[in-house]
Amino acid sequence: MSQSSAAHTPLVDQARQRFVEILSRDADALVTTVTEAAHDLADQPAERALAQQRFDVVQELRRLGKAWPAQLSDHLQRLLEPGQAGDSLSGALLGSLQGQKDLSLVDDDTVRREIAVSRLALAVMDLSTWEVADLRARFVATAGQSDFPDDDVFRPQVLARSLLRSWLGAGLSLDAWQQLEAVLHKPLGRRAQEAYHEANRWLIEHGVMPEIDLRPFIRRSDGTPTQAGSLDELAAAKPDRKSTRLNSSHGYISYAVFCLK
Repeated sequence: MSQSSAAHTPLVDQARQRFVEILSRDADALVTTVTEAAHDLADQPAERALAQQRFDVVQELRRLGKAWPAQLSDHLQRLLEPGQAGDSLSGALLGSLQGQKDLSLVDDDTVRREIAVSRLALAVMDLSTWEVADLRARFVATAGQSDFPDDDVFRPQVLARSLLRSWLGAGLSLDAWQQLEAVLHKPLGRRAQEAYHEANRWLIEHGVMPEIDLRPFIRRSDGTPTQAGSLDELAAAKPDRKSTRLNSSHGYISYAVFCLK
């Protein structure tokens, strides 16, 4: 079985479908939440120029916000098809360094988009670090690969890029996104966390790793994986080491013991 086909086994693909369904569900409520937050922001005291920018964002959402849910669903569904994540600035840079692409000047808007994507991906990871780690472990166990494919919707960076593209696809501006960045990160981050929870839950229900030992994924400074025995012995010898409980709120519990240097 090729790496590409292994990454898209029926079980993994169905988990991705559940993931996208949660992200796309009730997107009209997401628009309402963001619009109300934009109104609240516009009502706050500010310098004249900033107040005008905030007012313009509210008007833009009133005109174009209704188109966002359809774009959101469309862009997320595209990610279920292999090879649909598209190029990124970082990907283009890596390709140029490897001699696969010519390095050319990048316009300011592209840089701004990539910064917005990176910030959203970080916001998602702030809420979903352990959910992503658990899902990655289950993916490795199911697909037999070392990590998600580069274009996988499970990757926070790929997900964040698709969410931003759906916003722009609805005709909403990058300026409006940046004005509302703090507002957007909260509901999108919570929605992503719920989707990661659901993907994990679905795989557990189908017999994929009800309990996860993340120790093989913890790397020492020399790049070698941590052995279970050495951590067990260390934890027993030093009882003040911390044991971290993961994903306790959703019926599946994972444990990892970390050596804190």
